[in-house]
Amino acid sequence: MGDKPAAAIERQVTVVADVTAVDEKKGTITLRGATRTLDLKVKDPKVLKGVKVGTQVEATVTEIIAIEVTAPKK
Repeated sequence: MGDKPAAAIERQVTVVADVTAVDEKKGTITLRGATRTLDLKVKDPKVLKGVKVGTQVEATVTEIIAIEVTAPKK
């Protein structure tokens, strides 16, 4: 039947946001920006040391969206 179509889109966005939560053990941070709130997992949890709720940070976020068409299960 041939190959099924697929696609992926990637974009990087730099945001200035307020820190609303930090979990050093899980390596996560919650940022509130002008238009939305993001819960992020950081590559290196050590970068969270010393980051406190209420701090304003600049972060580069990479968003990836992938889609794939598959045949229905019978």
